[in-house]
Amino acid sequence: MIAPLFTHSLFRLLWLTALVSVAPLAHATCLWERGFDQGVYAFNFPTPITVPAGPLQIGQVLAESRQPVRSPFYLLRCLLGKGYASGTFVAESSSTMLPGVYRTHVQGVGYRVSLQPEGLYAGSEWQQPIPFLFTGMLTAQGWRELKLELVATSTTLGAGMITPGNYASLRTAGYNRYLQVNIQSAWIAPPPSSCRLFGNPDQTVTLAPVSRNRFSGVGSTQGEQSFDIVLQCENVVNGVVRLRMDGTPHSSNAPGVLALTSGAAATGVGLQLLDGTTNAPVELGQPKQLAGLTRGLNTLPYRVRYYQASTQVGAGAVLASVTLTLTYL
Repeated sequence: MIAPLFTHSLFRLLWLTALVSVAPLAHATCLWERGFDQGVYAFNFPTPITVPAGPLQIGQVLAESRQPVRSPFYLLRCLLGKGYASGTFVAESSSTMLPGVYRTHVQGVGYRVSLQPEGLYAGSEWQQPIPFLFTGMLTAQGWRELKLELVATSTTLGAGMITPGNYASLRTAGYNRYLQVNIQSAWIAPPPSSCRLFGNPDQTVTLAPVSRNRFSGVGSTQGEQSFDIVLQCENVVNGVVRLRMDGTPHSSNAPGVLALTSGAAATGVGLQLLDGTTNAPVELGQPKQLAGLTRGLNTLPYRVRYYQASTQVGAGAVLASVTLTLTYL
C-alpha cells in the first residue's frame, strides 16, 4: 500500500513544477500604449531663410532647428519581455540623391530629420534591445532631441514657402505612432545676386596717340579704343544687378565725357565712355540694370575715345579715371 501512494505523489509534484515554469512565459509580452504617442512636433522658421551669396554646394545646410523630445521616451510596456523593440522612422516624402535627405516643394531644397544624439535619421529602421525577461516601461536610449535641417539638393534654388504639413513620423513595427514631425512655416528667400570684377580690379586702358590736327571741331572724336569689364556672377537668374560708373564730368556737360585729371597736360579734350552694346554714351553716376547675366563669367563691352570739348585743342598727356559700383536687389 505504501508504494502506490509514493508514486502518485511524485507524479503530482512533477506536473505542478512544470506548470509553474511554463505558464508565465506563455504570457510574456511587450505592448505599445496610446499614451506613448507624443503627438506633433511643429518646426517654425520665423524669418526668411536667405541663401548665402557665392557658389552653393550640394548638401550645404541652409537652416537648422532643434526641439527636445519628451523624457523619459517610453517605447513599450513589458511583462517578462525579451528581444528587440523595432520600427521605422518614416520620411513622408520622396528621396533625393543625398542620403537621408527628402524633397520639399521648393526647387533645390530638401529636408533631413534625425533623433539625436544617436543619429537616427528619417527614412531608416530603428531597433532598441529589450533586457531578458524585462518587466516595466522600456525607454529609448539616445533619443533626446529632434533636429530638422533644410539642405541644398542643387546648386540652383527656387524660392517660396515650404508647404506646411507632415514630413516624418516615428512608428513601431506595427505602425503605431510615437511622434510626428511637421514643418509649420519655412520661407526660402530668393538668393541674392552676386557679381564681382574678375581679375585685377584696377584696370588701365591705353589709347593710341593722335594728332590734334585730326580733330575737326567741338564734338569730334578720335582714337577709339575697346575694352571689356568682366564680371564673375552667382545667383543672377531671379536677381537684379546694376552697374554705375562714377567720374568727374567734363565742364562741357557732353554726354559720357570725363574731365581730365590734374596730371593731364592736354587741353580742350576729354575722354568719352560708350556702351559697346548700344553705342550710346555712358550716363555717368546713373545705375544701369545689366541684362542677360548668367552664372559664371560675363563680358560687358565698352569703348573710350578722345572727345573735342573746346574750339582749341592743346597737346599733352590725357588722363581720366572712373569708378565702377555694382548693386544687387
